[in-house]
Amino acid sequence: MPRDRRLYMTFPIDFWKHEKVRRLSDAAFRAFVEANGHSRERETDGVIESEDAEFLWDASALQELCKSHPTRPLMYVDGETYVLRDYAEHQFTKSDRDDLTEKRRKAAEKRWSNASALQTDAKGMQADAEIGKGIGISNPSPTEKGGPRKRGTRIPEPFMLTHDMREWAATEVPTVDVDASTRRFVDYWRAESGAKATKRDWVATWRNWLRRDADTRKPNRLTPAERAAQTAAAGRRVAGLNITSLEIEQ
Repeated sequence: MPRDRRLYMTFPIDFWKHEKVRRLSDAAFRAFVEANGHSRERETDGVIESEDAEFLWDASALQELCKSHPTRPLMYVDGETYVLRDYAEHQFTKSDRDDLTEKRRKAAEKRWSNASALQTDAKGMQADAEIGKGIGISNPSPTEKGGPRKRGTRIPEPFMLTHDMREWAATEVPTVDVDASTRRFVDYWRAESGAKATKRDWVATWRNWLRRDADTRKPNRLTPAERAAQTAAAGRRVAGLNITSLEIEQ
């Protein structure tokens, strides 16, 4: 059902029983109701120019309203105007309208602000989910206690081996061919899909991958030639050779 946009005026349900109203003639009663509607429609807050009032209603009806009570009549004359007594206590005033407009404006601003914040957050989630173009991998700083939880992302593009990562590998998994293992690591995770393919800490995931690689290639499982090659490679890494950052291509 469409919203009813008509204006309304209000009266107590038993206003017609009030002594001041019951004594009115039909013409004065009608003038009183119409004067309230006229003021509500034009937002004059119960004040009606004499010229307008005397044009719209019979002069005797207006006089009857002004004499409806010795001290508190339904209407009184103030200079060149007729005034409906206590209009603001019963009817919607211009000030009420302005206050309502301001409340609606603030509510709309709040809704738009919340919508903008949600949109910004959604864009941030989308950016995090993309393959991090041009982003190098470094050890992340610990999340502050009580801070926002880091969201998982797919493996960045490109995945970079840093100096610190190579030093860690030379110390912790010296028998692993870091470059070859990292290429397998990158290929594996780029081929994965779904929630499994998102991680909050790709460096930690890489370290675990190399540890497993080291476990499957222990010296007693290698040929003499392989052991000799890995020992030489480990020696070069420990000696500081070939430890510059390397971008692992797809």
